[in-house]
Amino acid sequence: MKKYLVHSTLIAVFSESLRIHTSSVDLKFFYLIILVNFLIIISLNKKIFFPKNLFIFLFFLFLSSIYTFIYHNSLKGYLQIVGISICSLYFLNFFKYVGSNKLKEIFKSYLKYVFLVCVIGLIIYPIKKYFLGFSNYRLSSVLGEPAHFSAIVLPGFYYYLKNYKNFKFKTGLIFLTLILSASSLAYIGIALAILLQAKGNRAFRNISLAILVAILGYSSYLVVPQIKIRVDDTLSSLVSYDVEGVNLSTYALISNLHVTKESFIRNPIFGGGLGSHPSNHEKYINGLEGFNFFKNARNGLHSKLNAEDANSLLLRVVSELGLFGVYFVLLFIKRHYTTYGIGGNMLSRSMLIYFFYKLLREGNYFPPEMYFFVGLYYFNSKQEKLLLYNDTK
Repeated sequence: MKKYLVHSTLIAVFSESLRIHTSSVDLKFFYLIILVNFLIIISLNKKIFFPKNLFIFLFFLFLSSIYTFIYHNSLKGYLQIVGISICSLYFLNFFKYVGSNKLKEIFKSYLKYVFLVCVIGLIIYPIKKYFLGFSNYRLSSVLGEPAHFSAIVLPGFYYYLKNYKNFKFKTGLIFLTLILSASSLAYIGIALAILLQAKGNRAFRNISLAILVAILGYSSYLVVPQIKIRVDDTLSSLVSYDVEGVNLSTYALISNLHVTKESFIRNPIFGGGLGSHPSNHEKYINGLEGFNFFKNARNGLHSKLNAEDANSLLLRVVSELGLFGVYFVLLFIKRHYTTYGIGGNMLSRSMLIYFFYKLLREGNYFPPEMYFFVGLYYFNSKQEKLLLYNDTK
């Protein structure tokens, strides 16, 4: 049964594209798996693991959702706290039941899925790009979009890069898929992975790595048109605070940055309330210079781009939960960073790369991999008082 739970959960982690989109909610295969598996774990374990710190955080979210209902007349906060509670409790109980001392085996299984997804991606890429005529196709494998593919793969890439001598082929293959994704965040993740390889305090080594990362970043800017357009438009819009005519990625970022700023000015400590960002978007977006360009184009099809998730978890947390919410997030990351557990600080550092991506790019509260990675990060920190693991072979 434990083997089934591990592999079904990992399949769910990589299943973001398996969903049915409705006007009010996304129905995901991920939800079905965790609900069924949660019932199995409860029936077998006869109890639910519910940490005190999680209870405190959920209570804060509950109060925030009340605020959303009162001031925005929206039930989104209540719906989201239910989803956050179920997802958090499932993965905590999943790791607890399977065995927090089995993190090594679970992480090894995750690595196998990463490699498989990358191989599938390399098979799909030439078929779509050269045989089916998708000239602008960027590698995303079985995931919904290149950025999401990169987010799930990057922690595994960091592990293989750290153990390059033993995994030269796999490291190179995964590196190639990340390059073919043409995702700016994939390239930033690669740069972070390289920087995190620095050992000790050798100044020359660190400077050399920094130069290598700078060259990689600048080369990506020059060679990949999608990245160059986004960088140029974003820098220009940040200076002028005008989004007229910019690409959609830049518009999504700047428009949600504007909405977050307005929300923060009015509610800096506790934010506008859980689930309030879409309401704030409608309320404040008209004040953004150049917004009418997108409002009038194609019947306003893209005017609310990423209005639901703020295009960035950091922006969404600031907008909906204020400085208090940011404090919770950063406290969790700091408190559970450890040099113990799987391969010393290997897992902690690989998760930091994911957290960086998540805070910067995606504000969705329910991507399947997020709760899996958070659970790994949390339970890995609990290994400090146990026998240290060797690096995964």
